[in-house]
Amino acid sequence: MNAPIELVIYDEHDEPKQTYKRAIVPWGVMKKAMSLMKALDDLNNEKNSGQEQTRLGKLRSWFTRAKTDDPEVASLNMLEEFIVEFFGYQFKAADLKNADTGELMAVLQNIMARASNAMPANPTKPSRRS
Repeated sequence: MNAPIELVIYDEHDEPKQTYKRAIVPWGVMKKAMSLMKALDDLNNEKNSGQEQTRLGKLRSWFTRAKTDDPEVASLNMLEEFIVEFFGYQFKAADLKNADTGELMAVLQNIMARASNAMPANPTKPSRRS
């Protein structure tokens, strides 16, 4: 079994206030993570083509805090809400203002790494027989 994914929330003096851990990545959370990461990739790719809202707009129905016209702010709001959901709503998105940026990114990277390790290249593609 993998080590738990951890996030520390700090107080206003940068002292650890609370540590949250999650040992598994639930299937529903993994599906959301993959869609969110794809949307963020698409946003970066479409930024210069004037089509910024394509996939991001589809994801907004999953996330309540992304209601803004600024795609970058919407992306950050969705990432915050995703992390709160991953840890089972044990804290609020506002609490993340006292989390370390590197730790937040590590949470996202760990979830995506586990998702990519769990998924074969193409589970619907038939295997070759010699």
